Amino acid sequence: MDDIAAAVAAVKANPQLLHDPKYAALKDLLMAMNATVPEAKAEPKPAEPAKAEPAKAAEKKPAEAAKPAATPAAAAASEVIEGVDASCVVPADSGEALPFGDPSAEVSEENEERAQKLYGEAMDANSDGRLDDAIKLLNDSLAANPSNKKVLAQRARTLLQQKKPKSAMCDAQRLLDQNPDSSQGLKLKGRAHMLLGEWTEANKFLSQANSIDFQDDVAQWLKVVKVNAQKVAEHQRKKQQQQEEAKKAPSASASSTSASSSSKAKTSSTTTSSTSANTGASASAGAGAGGFPGGFPNMAGMPGMPAGGVPPAVQQILQDDPELLALLSDPEITPVISEIMANPIVIMKYMNHPKIGKFLTKVMGKMGSMGAAMGGMPGMG
Repeated sequence: MDDIAAAVAAVKANPQLLHDPKYAALKDLLMAMNATVPEAKAEPKPAEPAKAEPAKAAEKKPAEAAKPAATPAAAAASEVIEGVDASCVVPADSGEALPFGDPSAEVSEENEERAQKLYGEAMDANSDGRLDDAIKLLNDSLAANPSNKKVLAQRARTLLQQKKPKSAMCDAQRLLDQNPDSSQGLKLKGRAHMLLGEWTEANKFLSQANSIDFQDDVAQWLKVVKVNAQKVAEHQRKKQQQQEEAKKAPSASASSTSASSSSKAKTSSTTTSSTSANTGASASAGAGAGGFPGGFPNMAGMPGMPAGGVPPAVQQILQDDPELLALLSDPEITPVISEIMANPIVIMKYMNHPKIGKFLTKVMGKMGSMGAAMGGMPGMG
């Protein structure tokens, strides 16, 4: 009894021990009582030491480090959608935000004049196609007078000319932060989304810009953008529909499997009932099952016994042992069997019970030689 109690205590602390051959008899008993035995867990593999990468490979290029995380709009833009005109789309830039002062700061007359002069030089550079020089001059102009929205808008336009839509979007957003109804801010941000192939966003901002201040160039862009945005919306609807259908498919398959399993269970139950009836009749014809008057009882009908009764493997053991059969008729033992079948771990608390412990010990002894199974365990003889 002490050996059994020790084994149950060990398994309670670590259920994975049930997969150790030393505990085979206890595992067989639990499985015979329809208990759920946890699956064996795979042994974790030792972690391999991390390989040192070459210094050059580990270093990040500045451009790569500056790249922002991909947005849902960018992900959608990367998809090839049939019928979408992407002829204006350019590769995405790093999105580096250019220097920008405090627009609320007080500007002296001297700085205001300097900012205006630098702006004029920037426009000349832009006309000559010297876009890099134009950007530097616009940066200096904004440093002298951060509140000049005209200079900020021109820098965004020059960035778009340089095919840097993400950087241009930063300046456009600054215009919108100062005035959400800025038609220039909406126009520049919409154009940036257009060059990135983000048609839904481009349609939103360009449409808002033209509703505030109609501009011919914006109207021309919208002819392409609106068609593309509609095609993207149709594509997304179809994609969502396919995903929903894919989710329903496993559910329908599971329902079919469940119905099939239920049908098989009913057939199995009918067969078991028929076999049990034949066995009972045969036992009644002789001297009774194991000396039990009237043959082996119907366990499902006993108070506290689960609907399925004692599993067949345990019934066979009881049928072959009159003493066990007599113990089973004790009203103290029947509900315990039901409790153990629902939660095998509770077997531990009954091992020292005079009646129930004796019953469990005998059943476990019948399931296999517990002494032999536990001979290799520390402190188990």
